[in-house]
Amino acid sequence: MISRLHPTDALAAVSGAVLVLAFAPYHVFPLAIVCLAILFGLWQHYPQRAMWQTWLFCLGQLGFGVSWLHISFYEFSGIPLPLAVVLTALFVMCVAACFLLAGWLVRYRAKSLVWNYVLYFPALWLSIEWFKSWFLTGFPWLTLGYSQIDNVPLAGYAPLLGVYGVSAVLLITAGALAYCVDRRKPEVVVCLSVLLLWGIGWFHYHAEWTHNDGGPLSVSLIQGNMGQDQKWLPETRIPTLKMYQQLTEAHWESDLIIWPETAIPAMYHQVKQYYLAPLAKKASAHHTALIIGIPEYEDKRYYNSVVALGGDKPARFYRKIHLVPFGEFMPLQTLLAPLLSWLSIPMSNFSPGEEAQPMLTVRNQPVNTTICYEDAFGEDMIRNLPAAKLLVNVSNDAWFGDSLAPHQHLQMARMRALEMGRYMVRGTNTGVSAVIGPQGEIQQALPQFKRGVLVDHAVYFRVGATPYTRWGNWGVMGLLMVFFVLHGVQRRF
Repeated sequence: MISRLHPTDALAAVSGAVLVLAFAPYHVFPLAIVCLAILFGLWQHYPQRAMWQTWLFCLGQLGFGVSWLHISFYEFSGIPLPLAVVLTALFVMCVAACFLLAGWLVRYRAKSLVWNYVLYFPALWLSIEWFKSWFLTGFPWLTLGYSQIDNVPLAGYAPLLGVYGVSAVLLITAGALAYCVDRRKPEVVVCLSVLLLWGIGWFHYHAEWTHNDGGPLSVSLIQGNMGQDQKWLPETRIPTLKMYQQLTEAHWESDLIIWPETAIPAMYHQVKQYYLAPLAKKASAHHTALIIGIPEYEDKRYYNSVVALGGDKPARFYRKIHLVPFGEFMPLQTLLAPLLSWLSIPMSNFSPGEEAQPMLTVRNQPVNTTICYEDAFGEDMIRNLPAAKLLVNVSNDAWFGDSLAPHQHLQMARMRALEMGRYMVRGTNTGVSAVIGPQGEIQQALPQFKRGVLVDHAVYFRVGATPYTRWGNWGVMGLLMVFFVLHGVQRRF
């Protein structure tokens, strides 16, 4: 137990909060290195306070970085604002608690100063970051590697080792900085090693892991900008359907038209005949693939789905697999059913789709389709790679208003495109709709909260496979195992 506060406690909390500025929409990516270097310095010099200061650091990071969660509680669940803030704070504290193990293990640091800073401390943080990505279905938000999507040398590790590989090099760099500050002079070997790591990343960022397959596609992304508080009102259903139809009419010459997640505020069977059937005929006549976000009800189950219309085939579906806990389903439903009823979150009783679903096609070519939160999980998306030649994501970040969330989500989508060497076309309700190139660059984007259509005539199918596509997170996990084995040997001898 920590009996009293220490001046460095505030430094830990502030460093965690400042770390958020390294992520979108601020993109001050060097701050990630500085903030982690500060934490590592605290670990080295105040090991008895490491658990407490790690928790404070994470409270600062998550408290600032995901404070937008209270918006969905307050605005769309009818919960009073003070209680929405309390629920968000409880969530932040629980997620931050994952990193307490890293703080506790600091006490087993080695005698070698350089080993602690450059290998052991980075390995501790990275292990918990990976653990957080899958424990209780996972919450990979604000994973460090995302902050470096515009830092070319570090982003170059994404096609090799994924976002956790980027995190690893960032953490090693932060450790090297902390070590040099601790020694009060730059260490030539350490600095040269970091420069070598950055050079390797720069080289691989410019490597051609994948290449275009055929001519360009014409893509139209429909951004309806329907307010979440209006979307499901009975009186807005017909105007919403007309609005999407009108926005689409001028773009039937596109190869692919995308409507966002749950664009249609009705179940598929309710609009199948009178609304979707005419759209399917038009799409077929123009040889256009039309992908629409729509909920389904079948066999007494609800699914968050997209339907693909057009071509000579009947409607094809993709059902969301990785659901959002407490948003789309309730964990431990038998125990927590009263909480779900009390929160009154709309559309919060979905069932997951099967993991082995046929891929949707555009021009008879397979595309990897994800819905909203699913594009935060690279290890899930590579199941359909390298067969899939294009990445398609539909999303609805209207739940979080004008906050950091949509920008952070776009940053994660950019990382997926870079990891897999594919174009990603991302259609959203209120933004940010974007076409992302295979190096994670934003090719075109629509502003938030603007109703309109983004048209891009330079999207390509891509073939080939990045190392990450083939090996997933096994490369980073292997490195972590080696680090911890060597650490055990180093401590003993």
